[in-house]
Amino acid sequence: MSIKRMIIVLVICQIFQLAFRASHTKNKIIIFDVGQGDSIMIDFDNKKVIIDGGSNWDLDQYLENMFIFPFCKLEMMFVTHPQYDHITGLKRMLERCNVNNVVFNVVPYKSNTYHDFLVKLETYSKTNKVGQFDQKVVEGDTYEFGEMKLITLWPTERFISTLKKSENINNISTVLFLDYKDYEAIFTGDIEEKALNRVNFDSVIKYIDGPLDLYKVSHHGAINGLSKKVLLQLKPQTCVISVGKDNRYNHPDPVVLDFLSQINCEVRRTDLEGTIEFELH
Repeated sequence: MSIKRMIIVLVICQIFQLAFRASHTKNKIIIFDVGQGDSIMIDFDNKKVIIDGGSNWDLDQYLENMFIFPFCKLEMMFVTHPQYDHITGLKRMLERCNVNNVVFNVVPYKSNTYHDFLVKLETYSKTNKVGQFDQKVVEGDTYEFGEMKLITLWPTERFISTLKKSENINNISTVLFLDYKDYEAIFTGDIEEKALNRVNFDSVIKYIDGPLDLYKVSHHGAINGLSKKVLLQLKPQTCVISVGKDNRYNHPDPVVLDFLSQINCEVRRTDLEGTIEFELH
């Protein structure tokens, strides 16, 4: 067999393998191990939603196991806020994937990484590789995928309209609520306590069947992302922390871990377990 035919056969085999894998994929949430950063995938009915992309190309490596590049397709990409440990990997995704929608808030923030991301997004939108991009996402915005829905809880319209350059960029983080049948989760980005206490969780309490299933702990388990008030209100069963091993910030903070233990929330950590998956059921 010639090398050319061998390559064709290998590609066809890989396509069938990925197609078989896709047809047997369960709906799930994946908290990728991207070191000291955040990157989350919601894989629902083989539609993939990405929330943040980490500070490196680790996300790219994970997606290589799910797609044959350049046939990478993402239904939606959320950018919670423009810090490098959340958006660096997304730039790579815009080079490798077709993205139906990119959702984020354009905010006053000086960063070469953020500038490069905006330039790359504009370039790709002009070449139709990005279906559309929403440059504003505020409380109440809802995205539906069949039986699953994502509801934006933060920021509010007023918070965005009065935003100042001096604002703590972490507090701009998009907070998302996921509801699917009896499963509910909250993703917090890096939002800090002051802003977290302003989030109107009452608006989605009606969707929560019993305790909250999953809570993505804010800001990699930093003390400034801890709101005892919010956690006591939500009573999450599982608290997942996306954090780098032996990071220089000493995240997660022992005070945070101690409080999560006090409220009987099972703690899962990417620095200890690597990539973590939760089945949607």
